[in-house]
Amino acid sequence: MSALRQRLKNPRIYLCLLVAVLLLARVDSFRAPSAQLTARVYVSSDAVTYARYGIPLNAKKHAGPTSWSSPRKSW
Repeated sequence: MSALRQRLKNPRIYLCLLVAVLLLARVDSFRAPSAQLTARVYVSSDAVTYARYGIPLNAKKHAGPTSWSSPRKSW
């Protein structure tokens, strides 16, 4: 087994990557709203979620569960 494969099996690598991403997101939250990368990611993911499932991520954008539609097929 190669050295890279052995390192990738170690959960410490993934934990360090997760902590690094969360730390960068936290640091990004202190920037001006127009310059935040995390805000752009949220807005784009909300649009994708709404386009695919008809349900926005923010629960305040709709009237209630009765207005939700079933997942839309994207094919």
